[in-house]
Amino acid sequence: MMTSSRPITMSLIAAPQEEHPSRTSYVNLPVNEYIGSKVFAASGIPTQDVILGDYKGRSVVACRDFMYEMDPNLMLLHFKQLEISMPGGSSRSKARPDWEFVSQVLDEHDALEGIRARARHRFLQMTCVDALIGNFDRHANNWGFIADRRTADILDLAPVYDCGSSLSPSLSREGMRERVEDP
Repeated sequence: MMTSSRPITMSLIAAPQEEHPSRTSYVNLPVNEYIGSKVFAASGIPTQDVILGDYKGRSVVACRDFMYEMDPNLMLLHFKQLEISMPGGSSRSKARPDWEFVSQVLDEHDALEGIRARARHRFLQMTCVDALIGNFDRHANNWGFIADRRTADILDLAPVYDCGSSLSPSLSREGMRERVEDP
């Protein structure tokens, strides 16, 4: 039971796909979000608080809204917003990050001037941990910065969030077994 008065958002599991019985349709997502977030936190990387629970007999993960107790003049600014504001960025921005373009944005975007080295370091840390936990969904809308709502000036790095695609959440039990048994 959470004792804080801060609100949480709930991610409920999806029902299994009847037309694809070999897939579980993200039934594992709550556990994967929880484990992925805990691995990030154990790595010393600021991460969104999560708890694992049960709601009406189904697994859920509750994610604390890290923006809630911050100054209301602050906002979450996704990396995607920096990508599309780079010269030529709207045509180069993709669903999946392109290493060279992400590096260019991190190295050259004026908005990162005060935190450039920290932003690059965080991106490299995130990439390494995502590789470790098999998170295939770290696109440009799944990481970002804390910015001033009035000026859009970037003030800090946001904690890591959205780790639900870690550890192959759509694998069936049979698929998991095959992976574990494959040398």
